[in-house]
Amino acid sequence: MNKLELLNSKLVDARKSNDVVTRNILTTFKAEYELLQKTDPKHGIVLSAGAGLLPKEILDNVFLEGLAKSLIKRIDITLKVMPSSDERHNILLREKEVLIAFLPVLMSELEIREYINNQDDKSIGNIMKSLAGKADGKLVKEILSTYQ
Repeated sequence: MNKLELLNSKLVDARKSNDVVTRNILTTFKAEYELLQKTDPKHGIVLSAGAGLLPKEILDNVFLEGLAKSLIKRIDITLKVMPSSDERHNILLREKEVLIAFLPVLMSELEIREYINNQDDKSIGNIMKSLAGKADGKLVKEILSTYQ
């Protein structure tokens, strides 16, 4: 299931269960995605440097992951300045929890180690570049330090 299907499915579930917080954040999330679709000329099938054509499904996932990160960042900023006694505090925490499902899944430590073991060039630059966006950079550097 791609991220757009996940969004639509979770939105239907939230409406059926009358989960107002989940419904509201997912409605906002979907509206921002749809606005991006209308305003970004690269949405759909585009050329990517060296990768050829990217299907809409992959771009949907990338756009939704980016939007989720952006919304979570806004929530985190708000939570920093909002006292925990504020009634909206718990709502924001729930909204963040809902949005986390749309973030990319990062490689585990074991998967990173297996990947590195299968590489001929174990240089930091090469590994970091190839795992960018797929694994936690700090963890990759920590693991790579054991190979040097």
